[in-house]
Amino acid sequence: MTTDVREEVGRLLRAGDRPQAIEYLQHTFNISSEDAAKLVEALERETGIVADTVAAPSADTSTDTSGQLHGSLKADVIELLIANRKLEAVQLVRNTLHVTLPQSLLMVGQIAREINPNYVSVKATGCFQVFAKGMGVFLMVVCVFLLAAAAAVYFFQSESIGNSDRVTGTVTEMKSLDTGESAPVIEYEWLGNKRSYESTFYSSPPDYHVGQSVPLFVNRDDPDDITLDTFIDRWAIIVALAVPGAFLGVISIVFMYFGRRKF
Repeated sequence: MTTDVREEVGRLLRAGDRPQAIEYLQHTFNISSEDAAKLVEALERETGIVADTVAAPSADTSTDTSGQLHGSLKADVIELLIANRKLEAVQLVRNTLHVTLPQSLLMVGQIAREINPNYVSVKATGCFQVFAKGMGVFLMVVCVFLLAAAAAVYFFQSESIGNSDRVTGTVTEMKSLDTGESAPVIEYEWLGNKRSYESTFYSSPPDYHVGQSVPLFVNRDDPDDITLDTFIDRWAIIVALAVPGAFLGVISIVFMYFGRRKF
C-alpha cells in the first residue's frame, strides 16, 4: 500500500467516513468490499497499536519475531494475501524480520487465518497432487522400461530370424520337471546334419506332444541359436512385457492428469 493511499484512508477515517474509506480501497485495488473492509480494519488496528506504543514505551517490542505481525508490515502482508501472492508475503516477512522460512510461513499463515477463517495452509488436495505426480512419474518409468525391453527382444529376435534358415523338426521327447511342467526335445536336419534342440519353455499342460512337427529357425552364424516358429516361443515374452507396459503407461497418464488438475 503506497503512502498516498495510506494518507487518504487515514484522512477518511479521521473524518469518521469509514464507508468512504472502504469504497476508496475497493476502487483503488479493484478488490471486493469485504477485502477492502479487512484492509481498513487492519489500518485501524495499526493506528491503535502505534498510539499504544507511544503511551507505553515499556511494552515488549519483540512481538514481530514471536509470530505476530503488526503495523505497516501486517498491512502489506494482507495486501499480498488478498492478491493471492502468498510467496511474496512470506519473502517480505522473512527479509524484513530476518526470521527463518518456517517462522515466516507460520506468521503469514496466522494473518491468512485472520482474514479467512477457513484458510488451510496445507490442503489435502495438495498432498494428493504430490502423490499423484510422484506415482505418475514412477509408473511412467516402469512403462518405458517394459516397452524398451519388449522392443529389444523383438529387435534381436528379428535380427536372428533374418539371418536364419527355416526348417521343420519333430518332437522326440518331453522333458518334465518335478512341478509337472514339460518342454519339448526337437530333432531336425540342417545342412545335411541331424541336430537336437531342447526348449527352455516349460508349460503345464504341455504345449507340444511327441511326434509333433514343429517349424524352427536355425541361425546360420550360430547353429545353437534356435527360435521355434510358434506364437509361444516368438511372442510370449514380447507380449508379456509390452501389454503391462502399455497398461502402466495409461495409468501413469491418469495419475499425472490428476496431479496437475486444480481442485
